[in-house]
Amino acid sequence: MLNDLKEAYALEFLAEEHSVELTAEEIREAEAKKAQDKNELTEEIYVNWLNNLFLTEELYTELLKSNALYEKTYKTFLDDGGLLHITDEELRSHLEENYFCYAQIYIDFASGEGTNIHTATDKTVAEIQKRLSDGDDFYAVAFSHSDDQTMMDYKNGYLKEKSALSEDAQEVLGALKENEISEPLLQSDGYYIFKKMPIGEKVIEENREFLLYGYTDVNEVHTNGLYEDRFYDLISEKAKTLTVEFADCYEAVSSETVY
Repeated sequence: MLNDLKEAYALEFLAEEHSVELTAEEIREAEAKKAQDKNELTEEIYVNWLNNLFLTEELYTELLKSNALYEKTYKTFLDDGGLLHITDEELRSHLEENYFCYAQIYIDFASGEGTNIHTATDKTVAEIQKRLSDGDDFYAVAFSHSDDQTMMDYKNGYLKEKSALSEDAQEVLGALKENEISEPLLQSDGYYIFKKMPIGEKVIEENREFLLYGYTDVNEVHTNGLYEDRFYDLISEKAKTLTVEFADCYEAVSSETVY
């Protein structure tokens, strides 16, 4: 909580340094958001909701205004062009450190088979390996054998965060050199054969927007982009410069003494 308060003050100082402030209309919009939330709930549910968040109505209003100031300051920093600048070298370094670029052939288990029994599936995998060892094009083999036909739309490979892959897949892809093809990897849903693809200019350009600005998935879960991460870093660095002074009674206040 103390760190949250420091970051809230740090945001205000950053905004002030760059002449960013909420207009009267923007403040009214934040207050209207609180009123809307209150109207959509019964009084009892609304009060319980605030209590569970350890908020008063006044603090909730301030939180909404702080969120509005955050968005406005972030946009100002973006529009400035230099305050959040990410170079191509930084972007490439971020990709190489946190992402894998790869093509894959996915072989689902044959009917009635699974991780314990997969005799028929193994025959299909062996046929695929034979074609690959004979020098057949990876995408051509994927087109005729893979149960992941979406792959055909990604001629430069999938670009995925390392953390989004299983530990086994991370280990296999981490050991491959560019354009090298893996041995089949048995997973709970079938076999995977990977080809590690280079993170080239086309891959960077195809993914530049979501890498820089982030994205929101179909479940409304937002993943920050590099601009948002850098903006938060600026707030965090500013927060570290703030000194907190405690009242003499601070140490006497606890969950036990309050109640």
